[in-house]
Amino acid sequence: MKRLITGLLAVVMLIASGCTTPGAVTDPDGIMVNVIDNTPIVEVESTPVPEALPEETGYVFPYADKMNEARRQNSDVVGWINIPGTNINYPILYGWEDWFYADHDINMEENSIGSVYSHFNMASYENFGTSQNLAVAAANARVSQTLFHELHHIQEVNLGNTHCAYRKCNAELDPTVLPDLTTTEGRTWDISICGIDARWEVWSMYEGGDNIKEELVYYNTWFAKYERHVPKNEQDIQDWINDQLERSQIDFGVEVSTSDQFLTLYTSGDNKDSDDTHLFFFLKQVEPVSVKFKGGLLAGSQSFE
Repeated sequence: MKRLITGLLAVVMLIASGCTTPGAVTDPDGIMVNVIDNTPIVEVESTPVPEALPEETGYVFPYADKMNEARRQNSDVVGWINIPGTNINYPILYGWEDWFYADHDINMEENSIGSVYSHFNMASYENFGTSQNLAVAAANARVSQTLFHELHHIQEVNLGNTHCAYRKCNAELDPTVLPDLTTTEGRTWDISICGIDARWEVWSMYEGGDNIKEELVYYNTWFAKYERHVPKNEQDIQDWINDQLERSQIDFGVEVSTSDQFLTLYTSGDNKDSDDTHLFFFLKQVEPVSVKFKGGLLAGSQSFE
């Protein structure tokens, strides 16, 4: 009878205390016991379930599928360029024969305007010590208004002009469609080149020819075949940056460092200054930020020395 009374008291205490362990009560001594045989119960603490860690988020090149499809068509594809608001949406090619894709298409068939092409592949850039400034070119295909012609449309509309400067094109330019280079969004483009998938930000843009500087294309692209155009040290790189900032037709207010990864896009001019002009866009890698260069020097290489 005493055991029954003790059990009943324990049930009452269970209800009063709000205990939620199934089949268990607490006796007058404060020990949790089995309600059936009054034997002590040892509680096992449950192992807490760790919260799921947030997935790592990083930059994913949005045109990888297109680039890989083009690479299956031609293994000379080394990248892809897309500039929103324009028809510039092309694979970037590099052929072992110098400038092969300046007059060949992706099918390796000769044509009059060629393709979008890189000066070199990454192995060649690094061999020449110029991988900090990758150079990509294409024809200013004025008649078809393809390849890099619409770089001129970007230039003109951002200088406040309403039509393409090339009279046979004379396209009306829509500032609500073409990139607004005064905004970070407008001047940041997705480009994959030589194994670097990234977003790149424009920090200088201008059109000019040899009347501005001797062999301007070679100087701007660190043309490796003429060693005098390859920076020898960090000060040379800083001087090059300063030159481009001073010539830029727009002050973008973008900070540029000698440890940035650069990309130079260029095409033939629309004859603003002379018969031998080129339009240049200078970009730097912003997402993900490049960690390849230290003080303008390629870590672990013989670059610039």
